[in-house]
Amino acid sequence: RPLYFQRDELSLIMQSYSRKVMNGACKDYSIDFAPGLAVFAMYKNANELPLYTVAKRVGPSGKGREFVLHEGKRPLKKSDELKDVLRLLEFKDD
Repeated sequence: RPLYFQRDELSLIMQSYSRKVMNGACKDYSIDFAPGLAVFAMYKNANELPLYTVAKRVGPSGKGREFVLHEGKRPLKKSDELKDVLRLLEFKDD
């Protein structure tokens, strides 16, 4: 069964994305859903690999949720709280 972002989660992610757009780091985004996974990807240009991805996935125990921030393909932060993951994104210089 696909996993989705809740409205409040998507609102927090869009706020972070908007700041990246204002400082010129990002110009496009995509959202993807798969069984046990939801991904918000931020791009400098639409034809490139994402600069950052925020993933929501089923927790390691199979219960609960876990959020992961990636820079390119490199994982930067894992947390049960979306705000913790997005806080790190705020401090990334592009």
